[in-house]
Amino acid sequence: PMMLYDYVLTKELQKQIRPGKLIENSWTINSLNNLIGFAGLVDVGLRYSYFSEKDREGETMKGISRVIPYFMSGLSVYSFLSLFLVIFAPGNRVLYPYLIVLLLASLILPALLFVSSRKKISFFGNLHAHRVRALICASLLDWGCVTLFFFSIGRILGYPVSILNIAPLFLISICIGMVSMIPGSLGSFDLMMISGLLHFSINQNEAASWLLLFRIFYYIIPFFIGLIFFLKSMGKQINDKFQGLPKKMAALLGQSISHFMTNFFGFFLMATSILPSEIHSLPLLGRMDPIKGQLLYQYPCFLFGSLFFLLGRMIRRKAAFAKPFSLILCLLTLFYINLDGISLFSSLYLLFLLLLLYLQRKTLCRTHFFYSPEDRLKDFGYIAGSFLLTLFLLYLSGGAGGKESLGFLLFHENFTVSAQSMQRPHYFASFLENFVHAFLYLLLPFLCYAAAVFLAGKRHLSFGEPFQKERFDDFLQGFTNPNPDASLAYLGDKLLYYYREDGIDRTAFQFALEDGRAVVMGDPIGDPDFWPFALADFLHRAEEQNLIPLFYETGVEVTLLLHNYGYEFMKFGESAKVDLSTFTLTGKSGRKFRAAVNKVENKGFSFTVKEPPFSDAFMDDLEHISSSWLGDRQEKGFSLGFFDRDYLRLSPIACV
Repeated sequence: PMMLYDYVLTKELQKQIRPGKLIENSWTINSLNNLIGFAGLVDVGLRYSYFSEKDREGETMKGISRVIPYFMSGLSVYSFLSLFLVIFAPGNRVLYPYLIVLLLASLILPALLFVSSRKKISFFGNLHAHRVRALICASLLDWGCVTLFFFSIGRILGYPVSILNIAPLFLISICIGMVSMIPGSLGSFDLMMISGLLHFSINQNEAASWLLLFRIFYYIIPFFIGLIFFLKSMGKQINDKFQGLPKKMAALLGQSISHFMTNFFGFFLMATSILPSEIHSLPLLGRMDPIKGQLLYQYPCFLFGSLFFLLGRMIRRKAAFAKPFSLILCLLTLFYINLDGISLFSSLYLLFLLLLLYLQRKTLCRTHFFYSPEDRLKDFGYIAGSFLLTLFLLYLSGGAGGKESLGFLLFHENFTVSAQSMQRPHYFASFLENFVHAFLYLLLPFLCYAAAVFLAGKRHLSFGEPFQKERFDDFLQGFTNPNPDASLAYLGDKLLYYYREDGIDRTAFQFALEDGRAVVMGDPIGDPDFWPFALADFLHRAEEQNLIPLFYETGVEVTLLLHNYGYEFMKFGESAKVDLSTFTLTGKSGRKFRAAVNKVENKGFSFTVKEPPFSDAFMDDLEHISSSWLGDRQEKGFSLGFFDRDYLRLSPIACV
């Protein structure tokens, strides 16, 4: 019913708002004000924040001031009626000292009507009659529902009370709580209610439970729902004010919490085998050898636990496959952990994890999942560490866990059996059988791991495209190319990513893929005016494909652009440019260059520039020189190129 107040307020402010949005805003305002409101300041502040418009702040505040006082009109009417209940209803004599409270509360509505009738008052008056009637009806409905809700809780609990006694006591307690101006009337309302209920044959424990349920269902639960609505509605404004930083921090925090929860639960599952399990009641496992039955029954703990480590890695890499994978894995785990009894804590833990992942569903958007060697090493280390720690705990718990515990069966009973079996002629057969079992136990998690990684990653990555000479030639014709590294694209050993605007290739990146990383060679190729937009598009698309872009041999302008995206830099060398139009060997400035040239010329060296086309004999000589110089070393062709006849025929060749 409190939502009707805001409906009337929007009519008074002549503001159009969707019904769903109005309900959401009204719930937020009233639920927060009920619990943390301080003399109406939270109420006024939230309504002003939600319903004010730019250039109409003054009119909004006037409208709020005219409407809010009538929120108490229903309390005033019910207080007036309660005066008669206290005087004439049986059992209310104990409330006689508080008649003055009801009398003062009943005067609220007449005072409001008097003030509203004054045309000269712009703030707490001058409200149309039909708005006044609507607000009074809404307030009557609001306070009536609250009183009936409180009374209904007592009836549900089975307390023999009458509405004729509870209603006056409830209204008196509400008024005293409001006068105290304590947020939520905490303490003052409760103390008055408990002392009054004691006079109506309700003991202290019953009164406390009654008030506790009322607080939970009328204050606390609506408050948290309203808090979610508040963060949803005000979050965008706060995020825009701080340039998107709160949203990024919240996403990073949620991702870190989800990653920790999945890894922790994975270890928790693998460690649960230290506890003895009752398997004798299960039809098939109860007939097996104790050690094999225990291993088979508790084996899913190792299987699901290892897969939770993989889920944590997918969350860390924001893989889209984490959404269906987490749902399937959590549902299977829920079924398993509740197989022989309800596991409340673990079930709530998994449900909360699913809820957290659902809230992060928009961040889990990367279509491709690269399981890099570094990530594999970390996850296998987690699994191996959890497995070894579990074995250690099994050994420690074996003596105290009873003869049915897995620790006792593995490390105490079996040690004796193994020592005896070593003296038997068939010890090797027993060892081989145990080895096969261990191999099968480890094989299944490996297969599940491989299947999940295969499904999470596409076999054909759609990022960039192979070099096409015709398209690249047409692209270079559209601008003056100052990038000397652009010629490396003709080697065909790199992929190209084109940034397009208006259907035209504006910028190109040349890069190579290596273990989930896109290593970009040099600066972007194209008009520098498009570089900021091209770089943003390239980084966004790479993130969608779960690739980590790395940039090699970048210039100053690109370095500054990458700095805005949080990149760090390492200096490997320097480059120099010589203006050939002004360079000369003559004069005083060219003396040191003349000395170097004369030195090599005296040793028989010469310098010539060969123009294409080149003969096959010349190309054979170059290939022989290249091969003899390279020898057994590996070609460093990413940034320097390598010997390729078609590539060398594209431009003049300088020969020394």
